Amino acid sequence: MNLNQLRIFHAVANTENYARAAQQLFLSQPYVYKQMRQLERELGCVLFHRVEKRAVLTEEGRVLFDYASRMLELEDEANWAMDALASGVKEQLLLGAGQLIANSLLPSVIVAFERRYPSVHVVLDTWLARSPLREDNLRLNLDLGFAPWKPPATYAMTEEIMRSEFVLCAGPSHHLTKQIEIHPGDLVAEPFIWVRYQLEMRRRVQMALAGLGIRPRSGMVLASPEVVKKVVAEGHGIAAIPRFAVREEVEAGRLRPLTLRGFHCDYPIYCIRHKARPLFPAAEAFLVLAREFFACWEGTESPLHSPSATS
Repeated sequence: MNLNQLRIFHAVANTENYARAAQQLFLSQPYVYKQMRQLERELGCVLFHRVEKRAVLTEEGRVLFDYASRMLELEDEANWAMDALASGVKEQLLLGAGQLIANSLLPSVIVAFERRYPSVHVVLDTWLARSPLREDNLRLNLDLGFAPWKPPATYAMTEEIMRSEFVLCAGPSHHLTKQIEIHPGDLVAEPFIWVRYQLEMRRRVQMALAGLGIRPRSGMVLASPEVVKKVVAEGHGIAAIPRFAVREEVEAGRLRPLTLRGFHCDYPIYCIRHKARPLFPAAEAFLVLAREFFACWEGTESPLHSPSATS
């Protein structure tokens, strides 16, 4: 029995299909099948039952699967550690976050962390969609992730680290910013500008508006939150953006918050890691620091005031 056989066995068990396992590992199907028959001969037991077109683990196969999973995880950890040493880095911290969180919240945490731990090399990946939080990527490529969604609990550990809320915003020249408070009827003809790929966030806002009898008119769908903010700042449409992500624009007068009585839509932020990936000392230290910084942000999440609201 060797790691190559265990890797093939693990893939077959996960996919329940020899052909899909072969495709996943870039191997031929006959080779995969031959390796599994050889492994079964060496162990003296049957590892898979054939159920219709599926390869289903036997009781012996389930026992081996647990050990194979742990051995492959150790192999991944060893490769990760060796890669870090080869690059001259004592320790590497792999982070991932949604764009809004990465742009607005994490920079201060990263700067403070690097001042305290200069020997740790921080790598931050940003995303818009959920795909980076799929199981294989979370296990292999991320120590900590920060996002407004929860991956499946079957493989991910999540901790709510902060709770913000969406704010309706418009550009300073928009006619609705002249009103101290807007009413549901004011939004009927207004186009809403959305961020592409953030369908779950869009649904949350739409449900909150629906509770007030508002069916928002869809306008542009743009590539990133930053582009949305710039388009809205030019006076085109309305956007729903988390409070922490528009504070700078509101303070500078580039965006104005709109007060719609009864509108409330939460934007939770979760810290996410894979259950099987150890919490290395650098990741644990960063998480402690992130909790402190995010608690400070949450404590300052007071309502944003538009200059026009007092005029």
